Amino acid sequence: MHFSRKRLFAIGLLLLFFLSLLFGNSPPFRLLRTSIADPSFTLLRVSTLFLNDLLYLSRNSRLVGENRLLKRKVALLKEEVSSLQEDLQQSHRFSLFSEFQKAHSETRGLFCRIIGRDPSRWNQIILLDKGKKEGLQEDMAVLGMEGLVGRLIQVEESWSKALLITDPNSKVGAVLERSREVGLLVGESRGLLFMEYLSPGADVREGDRVLTAGFGEIFPKGIVIGEVVGFGRREEDLLMYALVKPIERLSQLEEVLCVQR
Repeated sequence: MHFSRKRLFAIGLLLLFFLSLLFGNSPPFRLLRTSIADPSFTLLRVSTLFLNDLLYLSRNSRLVGENRLLKRKVALLKEEVSSLQEDLQQSHRFSLFSEFQKAHSETRGLFCRIIGRDPSRWNQIILLDKGKKEGLQEDMAVLGMEGLVGRLIQVEESWSKALLITDPNSKVGAVLERSREVGLLVGESRGLLFMEYLSPGADVREGDRVLTAGFGEIFPKGIVIGEVVGFGRREEDLLMYALVKPIERLSQLEEVLCVQR
C-alpha cells in the first residue's frame, strides 16, 4: 500500500509537470516548451517538404513519361497520315494514266518510276526504273499525269534515260488546239518551249493549248504539251513564233508513262 502511494505521487508529479509545461506562462516553462517544440516542428516541416518533393518528383516523372509517349504516338500518326497521303496521290496518278490509256487505245504503255537525274544535265534528263526486259524501247514517248514529258533516248536492260521536252535537243511537231496552226516545238534554256515555223498570218493567242501533231512514229496525236504564254514575229522572214509553258512541272515528276504508237 505504501508502494502504491509512492507510485501515485510520482505519477501526479509527472502529470503536474506536463500540465505546467503545456499551460504554464512563466519564463522557464515557456523556454522549456520552445526548446522541445521547435526541433519537433522543424523535423515535421523538413519531413513534410521532403515528402512533398518526393510526391512532386514522382508525379513529374510520370508526366514526363506520359508526354514522351504522347509525342511518340503523334509522330507515328503523322507518319501514317503521310504514308496514306502518298498512297492516295499514287493511286490518283495510276488512275490518270489508266484513263489516258483507255482514251488512246492505239498506244501501249508502261508505268515507270523516276529513280534519278543525269548530273550533267540535271533539269533535262531523267532516269527510269525499267528497261529492255520490261519492253521499253528507244524513242518511246514519255508522259506525265497532265501531258507530254519527253522521249526515251537510251534503254538498258533494267533502266532507261529520257530526254525532257525542254532540252534544246528536243523537237516535237505541235498544233495549236484552237486555230489548228502547226509548228515545231523546240526546248529552250529557260524551261519553256519555242514554237517556230508558224505561218506569217498565224492566229496565236496567249492561253492557247498546244498539242502533239502526231507527225512521225514517236508521239501520239493530241497529247497536251502546254499553253502559249507569249508570241511574236521574226524580222528575217516574218514567220510567227510562240513561247509555250509545259503543262507538266518537269522538276517535280515522280512517275511517268512510257508509250509506243
